Amino acid sequence: ESQRAYPDELIGFIDIEHAINLEYAQILGLDISPERFILSQPSSAEEAFEILGAFSESGLFSAICFDSIGALVTQDQLDKGMDENTIGSVGGLIGKSISRINIAACASNTTIIWINQIRTKISLFGSSETVAGGRALPFFHSTRIKIKKINVIMVKDKPVGQVVKYEVTKNKVGTPFGVIETAIYFGIGFDEYTETIE
Repeated sequence: ESQRAYPDELIGFIDIEHAINLEYAQILGLDISPERFILSQPSSAEEAFEILGAFSESGLFSAICFDSIGALVTQDQLDKGMDENTIGSVGGLIGKSISRINIAACASNTTIIWINQIRTKISLFGSSETVAGGRALPFFHSTRIKIKKINVIMVKDKPVGQVVKYEVTKNKVGTPFGVIETAIYFGIGFDEYTETIE
């Protein structure tokens, strides 16, 4: 959709998980030609934020997808392993980097889509859900949307898609706390006809 709206600008995809399927992305309508799309697969969290900062400051991108915060590993963790001394290093790095990235994205009118995962924590009080990356990132988001699969769409005992629930948990640019459900079909994406009718 961003490519349609801004045909003269690039789309960036920072693939921390090294798991993007470009063939499937093309089926869903993404133009991955070099003049429309740039893919980066950094090896560390520091490298990922340097690339994101450079993309944001360039003014060449309409949207950048950062996939995902939960997969970030700092160079310290790569060198020393996951021990007590490296716990929280991703959160610290995000805290130091996010201000610069946020200012650059605002100045260049670039949308950054941060993908994160919900994790389960041991909690006697309050919610047992938490997200990776520390506490700094949520304060800089304009919009936070919680996405959850709630059902599988079957045709003759074969899964063809899934029903997904979207819950807006924060919104600086509109009304918060909206909830919708929609269908996503494998190999197609959204059913535009059904969505339009509804």
